[in-house]
Amino acid sequence: MKITTEGVPVVVEWHKFVVGSSFYIPCLDRRALASKIDAAAKERNMRVKYRFTMENGTQGVRFWRIR
Repeated sequence: MKITTEGVPVVVEWHKFVVGSSFYIPCLDRRALASKIDAAAKERNMRVKYRFTMENGTQGVRFWRIR
């Protein structure tokens, strides 16, 4: 599954995404991105938690792997 946000490809190094780690992706359409990452994680038998946040003056989504 190819993940993009506002036409920009998003590369997630799933093999490095261990339980308890997190990553942040700046974007405008936060709900769409959260849905795409959640679906991609489920394909890999991972569960993620996410929160819409502002970091360094930009809005986006932070994802945590919880299983």
